Amino acid sequence: LARGEVREVAGFCGPLLAVRFGVSFYWSSCAFAAGAAGTTALAAHQVLIGMFWSFTMGGEALSVSAQAFFPAFRQRLQGALARGGDGARELGDITELFYVFFRVSVMVASALTASAVLFAAFFAKGFSSDTMVVGNIRHIAHWLGLAVLPNCSTIMVEGVLTSSRDLAFLAMIYVVNAVVWGLFLSWMRQSAPTLEVLYVGLVVFQWTRCLQWFGRIYWVGPRYGVRVFGREAVGSGREYMMVLTGDPD
Repeated sequence: LARGEVREVAGFCGPLLAVRFGVSFYWSSCAFAAGAAGTTALAAHQVLIGMFWSFTMGGEALSVSAQAFFPAFRQRLQGALARGGDGARELGDITELFYVFFRVSVMVASALTASAVLFAAFFAKGFSSDTMVVGNIRHIAHWLGLAVLPNCSTIMVEGVLTSSRDLAFLAMIYVVNAVVWGLFLSWMRQSAPTLEVLYVGLVVFQWTRCLQWFGRIYWVGPRYGVRVFGREAVGSGREYMMVLTGDPD
């Protein structure tokens, strides 16, 4: 590989490593915090976090699908602009593709959220024979549902941003969120070491990340050909090509 190609690969992989670090730190630290609430809370947390991962897999599927579909649609836009067109039809197709993914994510999230709450509230005995652990699981069921609800749409948008190579933003936000989360857990362990406080924090984190990603796609989406929620591009389709090529003119 030439030196420039190595730099390009490093520039792509580096931010992704920061993203994965933020994700790993966030989830691994949850067990550390749950342990401060006692062994019963920790046992309940292990069941709840397993449910969380089971009922949020739809987000990963949509994220990978978005990363597969959006680059192909952008290539069609690039081709139209290269031929001298305005790219209006292709921009419309990209926007419609986003809304298709968004609608699917909302439907999947609704079904998974209902399933998560149902399992935690009514089938907790299937995961533990300890009545205190079962009670903790049932008590947190609604918080678990609120944490699951935004995940599908959030991770779908993350896939769109990743396909747009908006990696520096993703890495920065994940690192900042990890720092804030660490500070929250430090406070929790000292002042309010309960499982409910941990899951309230989880809900706040999930919805905050949802707002961060949707805010980003709303604000800079037109630069990547994604115009959503009434947001218009500041220029024509040719500005999209300018952003991709780095042409300052």
